[in-house]
Amino acid sequence: MLDSDAPMFFRRPFELYSTEGRLVGTYNNSLGDGPIRIVVPPGQYLIVSESHWARRTVRAEVENGRETVVSEELLEEAPLFSSFSSR
Repeated sequence: MLDSDAPMFFRRPFELYSTEGRLVGTYNNSLGDGPIRIVVPPGQYLIVSESHWARRTVRAEVENGRETVVSEELLEEAPLFSSFSSR
């Protein structure tokens, strides 16, 4: 699933979910504090990461061939993460 041409960058460890609540992957930077680059197919995703000692969620739209960046500021202002309910 990591074969699209649309990269995404992150600095802190994060979990990537589909909008249906399916975990796509867990990512971290084992080499330091630099951005984490992943490649995913176009679509909408939920990024879950910790900011200010709380898990927060950012919704991101990945477009084909375009870079998507989730900034620290966006994560800091994001709503708290709530687990997905099964329907």
